[in-house]
Amino acid sequence: MQLTRFILHLPAKDLFMIIYLSVNLGKIPCRRDCPHPESRVLLALSSVLAILLAMGSAFGFCALLGFLWTPVHTVLPFVILGLGVDDSFVIVNAFDQTDRNDPMAKRMRDTLAHAATSITVTSLTDFVAFAISTSSSLPALSSFCM
Repeated sequence: MQLTRFILHLPAKDLFMIIYLSVNLGKIPCRRDCPHPESRVLLALSSVLAILLAMGSAFGFCALLGFLWTPVHTVLPFVILGLGVDDSFVIVNAFDQTDRNDPMAKRMRDTLAHAATSITVTSLTDFVAFAISTSSSLPALSSFCM
């Protein structure tokens, strides 16, 4: 019940981040005669959808384990969306650096080979920071980091 209420009432800062991602990753073409249209609005929106689905499953799993939703947790969606958007920018930037003449499978392979290292490092760093913070003596902070 709380999850559906959360998704339907995204805070304004999350909506601004979604709009920012759509505009920057979207690359809406300014000319009709562009030989390589680069509109990625659906990519940006699917990235946000994947982040929201991951967030929903994590919230559901934590609710299953008995963690309570406290007022401290209201900032969590913004933090999680920020981390996910960062990974989206890394992947798209690595994709833009590949050769356009290569087949799509090779471009994606090169993209993920280049971007996976930095995404893995940042994800592990975030995981370790949150895992260490779960041992905090403040119950709200511990629950937030869990």
